[in-house]
Amino acid sequence: MKKMLSRKSRQGGYSLVELGIVLLIIAVILAVVIGKSYFAKSTANAQTEQSTLVQIIGATPNFKGSYGTPGSYGAAGTNLVGSLVTGKVIPPNYSTTATTITNSWGGAITLVSTGPGFTLTDAGLPDDICLSIVSAINNSGGNNGSITTKINGAAFTNATTQCTGGSDSISFTSAN
Repeated sequence: MKKMLSRKSRQGGYSLVELGIVLLIIAVILAVVIGKSYFAKSTANAQTEQSTLVQIIGATPNFKGSYGTPGSYGAAGTNLVGSLVTGKVIPPNYSTTATTITNSWGGAITLVSTGPGFTLTDAGLPDDICLSIVSAINNSGGNNGSITTKINGAAFTNATTQCTGGSDSISFTSAN
């Protein structure tokens, strides 16, 4: 009879401390999973954006002379986006019209003639994406000095210090 009383007087279930520890462990696991997921998505977005910019830079010379002036991209300021859209250079996951391209972050991708060359601008980029893209394109070896880079309107010197502010703009200008 005494054993029955002691069993009945014991509390069933979990204490608040035990529940708190379990919730803390779950929160840590979720934070790690979400962090890794964000990093993977951010890396994939940067690679996609970089690949698209490289495709645009590589395809744009195909349109030289198609704007009425042999050896040029037309008058300075001519919008060249229509050629990219018509030529199916832009991946289908980008929002496009005949004159505009919108990147994954809602920023505009523009391509305009400088006369003998062109300027490709990608706006509205998060800092980490800006840093990744500038570093990759400038270190790719394909630039060979024919393309100049600007970050947020200033000549490229150091992407780590220039890709700041949360909504960055990168411009690549080709001399020819």
